[in-house]
Formats: sequence, C-alpha cells, structure tokens
Amino acid sequence: MAARKPQRFPVLEELRLPELDDAGDRAPEPRGRYDGMRFSGVTLESDSLDGASFSECELAGVTGDAVSLRGARFLETRISGLNVPTLRGGRALLRDSELLESRVGALELHDAEVRATLIAGCKFGWVNLRAAQLSRVVFRDCVFSELDLAGATLESVSFENCRVESLQIDAARLSHVDLRGLTILGTISDAQSLRGATISSTQAAELTRVFAARLGISVDD
Repeated sequence: MAARKPQRFPVLEELRLPELDDAGDRAPEPRGRYDGMRFSGVTLESDSLDGASFSECELAGVTGDAVSLRGARFLETRISGLNVPTLRGGRALLRDSELLESRVGALELHDAEVRATLIAGCKFGWVNLRAAQLSRVVFRDCVFSELDLAGATLESVSFENCRVESLQIDAARLSHVDLRGLTILGTISDAQSLRGATISSTQAAELTRVFAARLGISVDD
C-alpha cells in the first residue's frame, strides 16, 4: 500500500507595506498604474479599475455600485472595507495580497488568478470563481451564500471558520485543499470533485447522502 502523501496547506507571510503616498480625493482610473499609494474612502465608478495595476498599495473603505476590475492586477496590495453590491473581475490577478473585512453582493472572478492571498472577515452573496486558478489562498472568517468553483483549479487552499449555503464544485481540480473549516449549510453539487480535499469525519457523515447518490446507493431509514 502506497504511503499517503503529506498535505501541503497554505502558510502565508504577513503583508508588510512600505510607507505609502496618500492619493487624497483622487480615484484610480481604468488602465492606471499605481505603486506605493493609499486610496481611502473613494467611490468607484462602473469601470474604475478595468485593466488597472496596483503594486504595494492599499485601498481602504472603497465603495461603489456595479464596479468592474476586469483584467486588473493587485500585487502585494491590501484591500479592506470594500462595500459594493456587484464587483466584476474576470481575468483579474491577485498575488501576495489581502482582501479584508469587506461586503460584496456578487463577486465575479471567473478565469481569475489568485495566489498567496488572504481573504478574511468578508461576507459575500454569490462568488463566481469558475475556471479560476487559486494557489496558496486562505479564506478565514468568511460567509458565502453561494460559492461557485466549477472548473476551477485549487492548489494549497484552506478555509478557516467559514460558512457556505451552496457549494458548486463540478469538474473542479483540487490538490491539498483543506475544507475542514468550511461549514456547508445547504447543498454541494458534485461529491466526486472533492477528490484532493481534506474533510473532517463530521463533514463526511453529513455528506453521506451526497456520496451515496454519486455511487447510485439509496439511503433510506
């Protein structure tokens, strides 16, 4: 019998930002390039961040309605207190960054790349991570109404003290994914796609009917 390979769950280094230049009332613009700047309390327009690039920046207390950051890049950047009903970020990049204490109704990050990033203290409605690539990502103290990971690739990802109503995971590829800290309150779409994840014995018991349905087994007391 082959020995079980050790799980490699993510360990992130603390994000340390240099002294930042205050942007004042200036808001970021589409396709803008920003390095070492702090944006605080700004209101974003619908296309404010499309194609923009942030390196060693901080965005704090940012609000808006339907905000788009398609193709935007966030490198070693902290985003906190974000409060928007809809945020569209297809093909965006988050690397060595943080998303903290934020509220987003619908977060679209399909085909995005998220690496070495902490997402903590956030409340989300629908999160679309279809076909996204996540590597060394920690979700901590987050609440999701619906988390859609269909077709996504997750490597070294963990959930700590998180809750989700509905988990869509069809055709996802998981490697070293720790789901023990994710409470699934409602449904999960595809038990087979949990291959490569670690779950607790309690979760396994709760998912018995899902596993049985996949195997064509009826569970009836």
